[in-house]
Amino acid sequence: WVPLNEVTTENGCMYVVPREFDENFDKDGTYEHMSVQTTGGMKDRRFLNFPINGAKPLPGQPGDMMCWFGNTIHWGASCHSAGAADPRASIALVFRRSDAVQEFDAKACLTRQEVERRLAEAGSAEERLGFVKDALGYFEHWYDVPKGLREAIGDAGGGSK
Repeated sequence: WVPLNEVTTENGCMYVVPREFDENFDKDGTYEHMSVQTTGGMKDRRFLNFPINGAKPLPGQPGDMMCWFGNTIHWGASCHSAGAADPRASIALVFRRSDAVQEFDAKACLTRQEVERRLAEAGSAEERLGFVKDALGYFEHWYDVPKGLREAIGDAGGGSK
């Protein structure tokens, strides 16, 4: 994760829960690990599945490279009014082993050779945009890609989704 501007607790820095505070860190398929907040019990109140006092903010400067294991609980904080003039802007990257498969949709990782081949074949901006559209699919289990954005990218690029 790379911030493009200074990130602070006021403008929405990332937070992580170090593994010593996450009893499910080594249990990839554990529901409590994949859904760190649950609702129920006392009048449908929300409960965290980790101790909040273990969460650590990650303030940083533009260009700082911040990395963590994929099963580290992490999130981007809200932008408070004190940071509204310069809200967090960032680039997110995901690295996985080439033999890894996402269990929830059986999508294989792209190999370096596949990425290089597709980039070499994608001469136009529209073809490269199709590559971006395909990459969004790796995040669909976390984020809803707005239909309008998906359609706009689909109209402009030749992605497979």
